[in-house]
Amino acid sequence: DLTKAEAAKEYILKEVPNGKLEVVKLDLGDLNGAREFSKLIHEKFDHVDVLINNAGIYKFDG
Repeated sequence: DLTKAEAAKEYILKEVPNGKLEVVKLDLGDLNGAREFSKLIHEKFDHVDVLINNAGIYKFDG
């Protein structure tokens, strides 16, 4: 849920005003999406100090 992620980002930035945070959606079930994510991170940043992965599971009925 990107809305909740953005809210968490704003909360963290209030506590750490000089922090640099980026919220990016990533579906690890999609190889091309994972590659695009990797490319984006390499282009935007020279390093990553912390990476927080938040996973969700959806149960399909049927």
